[in-house]
Amino acid sequence: MNPAASGLAARVLALEVVASVCVGATLAGVGPKLILLRGVVELAAARALGVAMAAAFVVALAHAALRLRRHRFVLRALAVGSGAIEPYELRELEEEPWRLVGAWALFTLPALLLCATLARPEVVDATTGATLGLLGMTVVAAVALPLYVLVRGRVLAALELAPVAVLREVVEGAARFARSETRLARRITTAVVVPVAFLALGSALIVNAHVRRSDERHREETARMVARAAFEPAIGVLPQAGLREAVDRARARGYDARVAGSPQPYSIERRAAGEVELVTPLDTGHAAVRFSGSTVAVLGASALSVALIAVALAGFVGSRLARAVAHDLARAVEDIRRLGTEAVVTGQASVAPGARFEVVEALRRAVVALADRFRVFALAQERAIEAREATTRTRGLFFASVSHDLKSPLNSILGFADLVAASEPLLPAQRESLELILRRGRELLALIETILDAARVEAGQLALERDAVPIGALVAAAADRGRLLAGDGVTELVVDCANDDGKLSGVDLERFAGALASLVGFALRVSRRGPVRLTGAVAGGGVRFEITMPTRRNTARALEELLRGHHPTATTAHRGLVLGLGLARAVLEAHGATVHPIQVADGTTLFRVQLPGATAA
Repeated sequence: MNPAASGLAARVLALEVVASVCVGATLAGVGPKLILLRGVVELAAARALGVAMAAAFVVALAHAALRLRRHRFVLRALAVGSGAIEPYELRELEEEPWRLVGAWALFTLPALLLCATLARPEVVDATTGATLGLLGMTVVAAVALPLYVLVRGRVLAALELAPVAVLREVVEGAARFARSETRLARRITTAVVVPVAFLALGSALIVNAHVRRSDERHREETARMVARAAFEPAIGVLPQAGLREAVDRARARGYDARVAGSPQPYSIERRAAGEVELVTPLDTGHAAVRFSGSTVAVLGASALSVALIAVALAGFVGSRLARAVAHDLARAVEDIRRLGTEAVVTGQASVAPGARFEVVEALRRAVVALADRFRVFALAQERAIEAREATTRTRGLFFASVSHDLKSPLNSILGFADLVAASEPLLPAQRESLELILRRGRELLALIETILDAARVEAGQLALERDAVPIGALVAAAADRGRLLAGDGVTELVVDCANDDGKLSGVDLERFAGALASLVGFALRVSRRGPVRLTGAVAGGGVRFEITMPTRRNTARALEELLRGHHPTATTAHRGLVLGLGLARAVLEAHGATVHPIQVADGTTLFRVQLPGATAA
């Protein structure tokens, strides 16, 4: 079994596991640091991201295992090299990479949304949670791109094991619906835009994180200065003078302050929803100020604008690049289609000049090399065909020469035998011997004439003398010659002609009757359990002849092979008549007729000869 197909499911799952581990480790270990989280906030964010990603990837792996299980039968067929594969099965398997990787990425969205909203740790504010969610999506999407490339490579390696005919049908179907060009343009554009979008979004998040960190430090310093400058008791008669006004002013600016007389050390404590409480000691007691950690949004307007501009430029460049590659490939495909056999043989095959892209240029060079190899092969094949035709002509001339040399003395023997039988008084035993000589001689003469006609057919020199022929005379001639070819067969021949007085136009009586006689003689030789029937009648817009054989020894499929000149090695009897079957088919088709063996329900086999368009008057 080929491991490229048998181990595809395990390899794809292993790739998803590795990608999941990489994403989880990156988000949990590096993600909080990238957005400048520290202390308990960093630990809480890392823990939340790790748990969310683990749950999402377990669901994604289960989904991938279920989807790959649907293709287990076609993968098994590919692994063992079976041809029992349907094109739609390959098309569905070819669509799996983006479905698997897309599901792997999409399953993380709910986990990241929960991590940024409902399941957000108390010490993480909403803005930081949203930043973590966007960062997680960016990392997942960035890893999804190489994961898709790797998964698709494994799937394509399995698809290459399919039979060539099935793959050709899949490719032709894609070309027929113009799917290849559309997909190519979309994938090239995506390959350019997606990395730029990831980089722009990630850079915007990191820049905004630094801005947020700077804003947090500024607010902490502001809170500290407010506590020390505004809430420190004044020296004089009224130490609390103006304290209430200072607290109200601070609250109006987002700093909720209170002053207490008990001493407290300096501390900063982060509370739920991103709230910070700063405690600073005063000369008498301490001041506690609560404020929001930062007022900066998830993405600033300037950073978001720069990211969108970068993505738009990448989309423009990607679309132009995709258009250029698709144009070069379309030209290459058109060149390949023009490389017909005639152009290759004559040396007129040509391809487009150098392409703009190296991969297309490599394809162009491969096409040229293939054309050169095919040209050599086609020339060799043409020489082989010419040699075969020459051999066939030589064999036909040899058969014709030998048959003619045999026919001349045989006609003399038959002539003298007829003369002796008509003029000399013979004893019964002598007359019986003479009749045997005449019968065998005529049978041999019929076989020689068959060989001569076969040689003429191979040489393309068979000339037909077409005339208006009575149907009855044609059937009678075929029956007489068929009995002659049957030799000493004891099988009865029953002749039934429904249109004795009708005539066929454009028929060579001698050739057509000889072809029917070959079928009749074969039927008489092979039938042993009943009469052979020869019928002729007007039917199906012409004239139909049927030779019925009550035998189970020859099926319709075997007779079809004999008519086409394919002689099985098991056929040892009646080889001369088997040669006559191929000749009969050639003669009948020269008249425009068709001959087909048909298996009847009771086991009987018949030859059906249909001569369409012949007028019966």
